Amino acid sequence: MDHQNIILPNIPLVIVDRGWQRSKRNNAAGATPSQGSPRNSAPTGERNPVDDIVITTMEPSNEGLTESKDRTGHEESGSIRPRSTKNFQFVNTTKPSQIRDPDVRKLVRGHVKKEMGGDPTRAGTRSSAHPKERKLTKRTPALSELSPVISGSATSFYGSLPFAMKPRFHSLMNYYLYVISHTLYPLEVHLSFNPVKEAWFPLAITDEVLFHTILVSAAAQLSLVRGQQDPQEQNTLMEPIFRQLGRILKDQTRLSDASIGAVSCLAMTENMLGNFEKWGVHMRGLAEMIRMRGGLQSIDQSLQTKIYRADIEGAVDFVQAPHLAPFKRSLPPIWSMLPLAVTNFQRNEFLEILSASNVSPQLMSTLFNLIQFTRAVEYTLGRNKARLDPQSFDEDILLIQYQLFSFLDRGENEIEKACRLGALIYVKTLTREMPFSRARPSVVVTKLKDSLVSVFESPRMTSLLLWLLFMGGIASRGSAEQTWFTEKLFVVTTNRGQFSRWDCVKKALKKILWIDLIHEGPCKELWDAI
Repeated sequence: MDHQNIILPNIPLVIVDRGWQRSKRNNAAGATPSQGSPRNSAPTGERNPVDDIVITTMEPSNEGLTESKDRTGHEESGSIRPRSTKNFQFVNTTKPSQIRDPDVRKLVRGHVKKEMGGDPTRAGTRSSAHPKERKLTKRTPALSELSPVISGSATSFYGSLPFAMKPRFHSLMNYYLYVISHTLYPLEVHLSFNPVKEAWFPLAITDEVLFHTILVSAAAQLSLVRGQQDPQEQNTLMEPIFRQLGRILKDQTRLSDASIGAVSCLAMTENMLGNFEKWGVHMRGLAEMIRMRGGLQSIDQSLQTKIYRADIEGAVDFVQAPHLAPFKRSLPPIWSMLPLAVTNFQRNEFLEILSASNVSPQLMSTLFNLIQFTRAVEYTLGRNKARLDPQSFDEDILLIQYQLFSFLDRGENEIEKACRLGALIYVKTLTREMPFSRARPSVVVTKLKDSLVSVFESPRMTSLLLWLLFMGGIASRGSAEQTWFTEKLFVVTTNRGQFSRWDCVKKALKKILWIDLIHEGPCKELWDAI
């Protein structure tokens, strides 16, 4: 069966479905495209990758069986009268502030009038035995409207997939697209696009191995949410992955971006489940695959951030050095594009506390970048039409995390250690709706708790102490370790009377590092539990 691919634009879309049928291909060899059609720009005999879509629908008859006349005017008793045709096209809706296509608006109004009886002069004229079909063409989206995807991955989901689908796959795929995509990018509505939807998933539906790994990821997160696992489903999903990867590793010419992306997805899944050993195995294998490909520079830029996230997220959770070399920036930091009035400041309590605590210049510089990054995000969130570039957003976070890990084995005092660990937790709250797995205690939370014991009684850093306790509290949510943080928060807020109300506590937290959209909910919930 032939399939018609439909490439949808990356803008709000209303799909008008009136029992639509797939368009019939134009079999006439000499057929001439309509004036202004994108096909006119293609050389003769060459098919444009984005074809006009002709959709013809049938108008339901008022009667089931009626009498109709043949061409000579005689009635044919008992014959079924052919239904008259109606034509619709997919309509792109726009915000009121944007210019609308007048031809589209005229077409929609015409359809509405016909359906609502707005043109009585045409009533009862639809009984022609041989209705004339009017063809409508779908406007080809401009290149700027199409979703940004990895080169070669724009396979339409409405066409045939290069592998077999099972009923269960559809629900897991939807969960990945609409739940996990938001989990990985909590600030999704403030990004110009979500890489999970616009880059990773389009690539996945062209490659069986990567597609199965996103299903594994969806099934794993569902098992955590529901509190029950289905080993049989996991084995069923994993079996084709290992079979195909084995073949790929034997033949290096088959090693593609999608294959490397699949292993990074497996690493992220094992980290989410709290399996440190399996995460390490996948990351060592991933590093070797990258070496076989000739280095990260040979991999598409939009996929590199996914690979690095698999590495750095596990490194943060288990407080282990990353497996990959430090990330190299391809775009300027997001704060470099903001007005100087936003990023320049005369005084910052966080930096003053760090300076008084003899924190190393390297850590001071990294935390200063984190302050600038936070200000840039808050500035963008406060403006309705402003959007963050997800590539710059990811690069900033990855570089800050790698810089924080550069102090891992160096001699540092307890305050430096607590600030570094607290910053790692803070950054991960920006990249995960549920920052840490509930499957097992987080190593970074345990180490933060140990580092806070010696600085607990220092009165000059109350705001910093509160912030560190709240970061540890929300990171340990759902685990036994959260009790320790809530008890310490109770002591601090009780002994120091100015923190008897949430608004006072929030004011102190905002002096350190804070984004309302991310931290207000979980921190207020923790406060209510004290």
